[in-house]
Amino acid sequence: MTALSAAHGRLLVLADSAFPTGAFAHSWGLEWAVRRGWVRGADDLYPWVRDALHFGVAPLEGRAVVRTVLLTATGQGRALTPYVTQRTVRLSDEVASFLPSREARTAGAQLGRSLLSATGAAFPALRDHAGYRELVAAARSHGDRVQFPVAWGCVGGLLGIEVDALVQGYLLNTVRQWAQVAMRTIPIGQSAALDLVGRLLDDSVRLAGEVVRSRRPLASATPGWDLAVAGHGELDARYFRS
Repeated sequence: MTALSAAHGRLLVLADSAFPTGAFAHSWGLEWAVRRGWVRGADDLYPWVRDALHFGVAPLEGRAVVRTVLLTATGQGRALTPYVTQRTVRLSDEVASFLPSREARTAGAQLGRSLLSATGAAFPALRDHAGYRELVAAARSHGDRVQFPVAWGCVGGLLGIEVDALVQGYLLNTVRQWAQVAMRTIPIGQSAALDLVGRLLDDSVRLAGEVVRSRRPLASATPGWDLAVAGHGELDARYFRS
């Protein structure tokens, strides 16, 4: 039996649903879609998540993870140049420009800030990494503008996690988060939530491979999802912040 590498162990910690990023507080439009009757049960949920994954999350956030890793994956303890930190923040702004509402941009930045903070607590060696300290400082000095996929790519690259595995973990985490939201809003049972994750596991792996091999620009073509994300703030009462 082959033991897990140290990098894969770090990914398991990073991808744990209990990792304190605050993602559980966000539905990314699914709550609005349920309220409007767009998603009524597990049969509606699968195409909703599948399409968002294929046409929004992978080409936008997945590609952002890859580009961030290429920017920030430096040797142990090496500092990043001001040029690299500046490009990282600009990449984060590019991701934010695709988000359809101020609420969504704020949520993405909050998750990015929480992820950077939590990884510093979870991986003591990372706190001594000059590149990590510079990224945290850059995030704070630029109004906490570092979006979640950029933060994910930053810490994953600095932790030495292979980019394929890092993108797979990001995509699968997104599916798992929507499954958890669906359990509380539709609602569906645990078995149906696990079925959703299982049905999209192969898609997540395949999409991650395509994203890593591609050098295409960031993109997103999900008008229905965008409308749901933008409309969430109009709900009179809601369970989730976005």
